[in-house]
Amino acid sequence: LAPQARVAGTVTALTGTATTVVAVDGRTVDVDVAALGQQPAVGDVVVLTGTFADGTTLVADGVRVLPRAS
Repeated sequence: LAPQARVAGTVTALTGTATTVVAVDGRTVDVDVAALGQQPAVGDVVVLTGTFADGTTLVADGVRVLPRAS
């Protein structure tokens, strides 16, 4: 069983259930959001939890959308 992982950052692209997030540390992370009830939108600042099933794509099982800075 893969360990839980967490990515915090900004959604920069969304195609179907494939999302790209630029993490706060500058990494670009591909995320599969198919299992989520709430789909993030491009520009959302999110904290996503899940597992790296294949080592490169986070399969998300939870999302928290943070308030946008004004």
